Amino acid sequence: MKYINYYALAYTAIFSFHALMCQEQQVVTFISPRSQSFNLERMLSGWENIIHQANKRDQFYGTFAGTIEATSSFRPERISQCLFGEDIIQCCGNNTEWTDFLIISGSQTTDRIPQKDWLADYFGLPTDFKSIVRFRPRVNNFIFDMHAFFGLNNITPGLYLRVELPLVYANWDLNMKECIQEYGTSPYTPGYFNATGIEREKLSHSFSEFISGCRAPEADNLTFYPLTHAKMNFKSQRLFHTAELTATLGYDYFINDYHHVGCALQVAAPCGNIPNGEFLFEPIIGNGHHWELGGEIAAHFRTWTSPDEEEFTEFFFNAVVTHLFTAHQRRSFDLKGNPNSRYMLAEKLTQPIIDNLNGNGTAALAQYAHNVTPLANITTFDINVSINAQADIAFMYAYTKKQNTWSIGYSLWKRGCESIQLRNCNSFQNNTWALKGDAYTYGFIAQQINTNDLPVGTPVALSAMEKHASINTGTNFPAKGLSSDPIEKNEQIKHAQQNTHISFAQKAFAGNNQYLVASLDDTSINNQINTSIQPVFIALEDISISSAETSGFSQKIFTHFNYAIASDSLTYPYIGIGAEIEFGRQAGPTPAIGADICINCALSHWGVWLKTGAAF
Repeated sequence: MKYINYYALAYTAIFSFHALMCQEQQVVTFISPRSQSFNLERMLSGWENIIHQANKRDQFYGTFAGTIEATSSFRPERISQCLFGEDIIQCCGNNTEWTDFLIISGSQTTDRIPQKDWLADYFGLPTDFKSIVRFRPRVNNFIFDMHAFFGLNNITPGLYLRVELPLVYANWDLNMKECIQEYGTSPYTPGYFNATGIEREKLSHSFSEFISGCRAPEADNLTFYPLTHAKMNFKSQRLFHTAELTATLGYDYFINDYHHVGCALQVAAPCGNIPNGEFLFEPIIGNGHHWELGGEIAAHFRTWTSPDEEEFTEFFFNAVVTHLFTAHQRRSFDLKGNPNSRYMLAEKLTQPIIDNLNGNGTAALAQYAHNVTPLANITTFDINVSINAQADIAFMYAYTKKQNTWSIGYSLWKRGCESIQLRNCNSFQNNTWALKGDAYTYGFIAQQINTNDLPVGTPVALSAMEKHASINTGTNFPAKGLSSDPIEKNEQIKHAQQNTHISFAQKAFAGNNQYLVASLDDTSINNQINTSIQPVFIALEDISISSAETSGFSQKIFTHFNYAIASDSLTYPYIGIGAEIEFGRQAGPTPAIGADICINCALSHWGVWLKTGAAF
């Protein structure tokens, strides 16, 4: 069994170098599952006594088989945790309806939960809007796997070829349900997004409506782009496709009726779909369209035989390690250190400067161009992605009595961290977009000293931005929400409208050194608004590549019962039923940044199959 020891050393070496790496955050923008075709357990079960025949030393022999399997994922809370991290709230154990959910609340609501609530303003919703959004992600697969094994002893004793091709029907459902608590009546006041404000009826009706890409606010002098990437679909997404076509060419070095040891070369041709980044939880069939090349070690030995040799037990070991070559995909990304920032709003800042905007005498380098867009629209890229290695190791014990065989096994699956490189870096618009947060984008001329000065009330676009805004909150309004005391609440709103806490705040002036105010109901100097001098743009270096990189590790137990049908012909049919249950990582306390080398989002699932075929 020295081959197994060699394999263990190789497996350790392949994956150990990742210990020198660390990840930047605990949230991923993409779920990359284990391919439906990379399943030693389903392949091995049912024909373990038909392949690797020692009594057909100089003959061509083989078997064809078909497996129909249905699988369904469980542990939806772990998928939610991968997608949303610490923003997901766990509900009480006795509440089965709202298990994992987000709270969407506006900047002018009360009792917000800092670092939990998502800011409703980013989704074109009123500042007094509030809703609860539940997620119960689930992945269902229906697989028809076609197998063939050919013993090529007529060419070279011990030579064999195995071919597999699964057809897959996949159903991915984010299972999103929104319960609106406060519909919200507040319009956007003049200056928040545009100069004239936006009435409530022109805003989004719900979080689900915006996040699915169905609608964005409509207003004069404003382009509010709808979400086009990383969308959340409130309907299930279904896909029918083939996975990989896998061929394994091997040679059994030692083989007789009681044991065999062999190795093989394995290649997989991509046949599945290519991720395109349109949806956050998009269905994936296959391995992401990678070519694979690797090796396999297969062995078995008989551990006990009855005197009449009609009963015996056997131990089987199979291990496959493959490298996944570069594939072209499209994925969305977050900003570094800012989980879920792909759903924040970016504002467009351009030149030339209009109306002589400046901050305390320093001219602004760029100015709001009345364009806002979800960040995912500008942080979705075509990429090259490769994976150093993935491995599947299976151990199986089988008991055979006459025509009946019952087997039980255990396996490990491990996939290394994905390596991603952006392909279209030049398409990113530098010095164009900045984080808006809850900054006000317009001020208003409050004084006119000379006849040629800008008239009082003239709106002037600012350069205000919030470098430290997050998906949870901007920096102007309190993260915990507004006070319930009316006097204190009005003061909080007034200070927010003045851009008190924007990045690099300076008092805003325009025209002939005329000061700008936050609203025309108070044109005094006490209501002067701030602008950013200078605004900081989102740069390509701010994109977190690791936010779309995943790894995988899972454990599986499986079993199969097989019946060989007696036949007088040259073919020997068989039929069997099996089941598997695979355990990915459980949901739990979010690991510290760097604790996970690359976030493990392997799906947990159960499956049952029916396998039938015929040997010749």
